[in-house]
Amino acid sequence: MTDLPLSERQIESLRESSARVNIWSGAIRSGKTIASLLRWLVYVSHAPRGGQLVVVGRTRDSAARNVFAPLQDPSLFGPLADQVHYTSGAPTASILGRTVYVLGASDAKASTSPSACSSPAGPPHPACRARPPEPARSYSSANSPTRSTKADRPSRRPPR
Repeated sequence: MTDLPLSERQIESLRESSARVNIWSGAIRSGKTIASLLRWLVYVSHAPRGGQLVVVGRTRDSAARNVFAPLQDPSLFGPLADQVHYTSGAPTASILGRTVYVLGASDAKASTSPSACSSPAGPPHPACRARPPEPARSYSSANSPTRSTKADRPSRRPPR
C-alpha cells in the first residue's frame, strides 16, 4: 500500500474531527477534501449498523465528482479505492461494504414538497403537517384597501 502523504494540518484535522458535524476551512488546494474524505472512510468503517449513511451534494453528479471520484482514485486512497462503488447519478453507493444513500439538494427539497407529503410509504415528514387555513378576508366598500397615488408615496430623492 502506498502511504498517503498527509500534512501536519491534515493529521491534526483528522485527530480533532470527532464532532457530529465537522467543517474544514482553508485555502484552495490545501488538502481539505482529502482529509475530510479520509475521515468519512474512518467513520463509515465504524458506523453503527442500525442507521443509514447519506452523502448530500448540490446534485448527485456533483457528489460523484467531489466525493466518489476522489474516493475511487487509487493514487489517493490506495486499495481502499476498490472498496468504493458508485455510478454517477445513482441513488446509492457502496463504501466498505455499506450502502450509502446519495442525495442531491433537489432530492432533499422534494422531501417537503406536496407530492412527497402524499406518499403512502408512511407518516408524512414533519414539514408536511397540515397547516390551519388562513381566515378568509372580505372587504366591503367601507373598508376596501385603497391604492396609493404617486403623491401619497415618499420621494426617493435625498433631501437637499
